[in-house]
Amino acid sequence: MEVTTFKTWMDKSIRILEEKERNVSNLSASGRDNAKEFVTDVIAHQGDLRFITMSAQKFIEESKVCKCIGF
Repeated sequence: MEVTTFKTWMDKSIRILEEKERNVSNLSASGRDNAKEFVTDVIAHQGDLRFITMSAQKFIEESKVCKCIGF
């Protein structure tokens, strides 16, 4: 569930980033505010990415242990 939510956010963020890259030459006040808001959102999701990474690492470590035991 959390991975799906994060992936949805990540896909949307990639599209937003690509749009912002195309509009980088137009940094009016509203453009700067939008970029600032986007960066803040990305920073807020750092914890989600860290959680997903740690969960994946734990899963891999535990699967290695099970493989060694012979399950």
